[in-house]
Amino acid sequence: CITGRHLIFVYRFYAPDESATSQILTDVGEQLAKRGYRVSVYTSRMSYDGESTYDVKERVNGVLVNRVWSTRMGRATSLGRVIDYLTFYISISLALLFVVSRGDIVIAKTDPPMLSIPIAAIVRIKRAKLVNWLQDIFPEVASKLGFGSPSGVFTKFIVALRNRSLVRADMNVTIGTRMAEIVQDLSIPNNRISIIENFVDDQAITRSVDHSPELRHQWGFTSSDFVVGYSGNLGRAHELETMLGTAELLKDLPKIKFLFIGSGFLRERLIEEARKRKLDNIYLKPYQPRSRLRESLALPDLHWASLLPELEGFIVPSKVYGIFAAGRPLLMIGDPKGEVGRMLDKASSGKCISPGKSAKAKEFILGCLENHESLTQMGLAARRYVDLHASRDKAISRWDGLFSTLLSND
Repeated sequence: CITGRHLIFVYRFYAPDESATSQILTDVGEQLAKRGYRVSVYTSRMSYDGESTYDVKERVNGVLVNRVWSTRMGRATSLGRVIDYLTFYISISLALLFVVSRGDIVIAKTDPPMLSIPIAAIVRIKRAKLVNWLQDIFPEVASKLGFGSPSGVFTKFIVALRNRSLVRADMNVTIGTRMAEIVQDLSIPNNRISIIENFVDDQAITRSVDHSPELRHQWGFTSSDFVVGYSGNLGRAHELETMLGTAELLKDLPKIKFLFIGSGFLRERLIEEARKRKLDNIYLKPYQPRSRLRESLALPDLHWASLLPELEGFIVPSKVYGIFAAGRPLLMIGDPKGEVGRMLDKASSGKCISPGKSAKAKEFILGCLENHESLTQMGLAARRYVDLHASRDKAISRWDGLFSTLLSND
């Protein structure tokens, strides 16, 4: 790579935080540092779950991590979340004004939402370069979830500022083709849009044929149980009712068990609905540390994930790559023509079913239970997809190529 230039990543969470997107950022930062870049990360002092705080400044595996102050009201209320966002905007903007230099490349991820707006102004003042790393597209996501009207004056104002920051960026990185199409529709030039999919540490997470027997025993499952697992955040953008309905349809088959690992906005609803419907086949576990991710992802026979169809392209579930790396097939609840639906068709590693089709989900699960060879082949195909398209080295090489091109254009 071209050395002597500074990469500055800006995002609210970073290692040792265990959230999926902070793990991806950690891998990108550390791997690029190994390739000779000078890498800094500016982030918050809090963890994704709000339960931990981290050192203000430290160097981790070649990456200088700087953590700015912000409030810690958490996700319990919308007001608290907004205040957390605002204080982070202010702190991060002040910090970057003193550290960004001409020619640096500042990479802004999308948490807090629309971080590109203040960062674009700073980059312009300091004559640096801006790369927007889009994990989602706001405020459209908020509007589609019922927070604010897309035709409202304030929303239109924010969209105009956001679009201006995208147009002025040296590059906008999307994590899927549908997202790239949406960005194109915002009148962003094609030569300023690049697709670099999220990925997984495919060396740490490998295919397991034994379904983590030790962890199964600890969590009360037997080797003969057929476990349908969910791993990660279950938030407002996801769809829960279909799998609740599926669990209800299958509750008289004690061999089939539904395991939820993680947290999120819908977790309490999951608990309440399981109680009301007397679904003793639903089991819950907290987020697992990264060191145990290989075991927890390998434990289920089949994974499921979901995304509200109206959010297709605005969000891309990154948990898919970890599931595939573990060699497990996926039942996706969402738009069959969406990003993950297309991926499943391409990889032959599962099935995408529209929301509300609990009977079809039940049929697919029973088919997997009864045809072990088909389940195995889908798992092998999932791992093969990662090896060919979503390995960490391939993604890092794409980032390296992007930055080398931007630096050579000086």
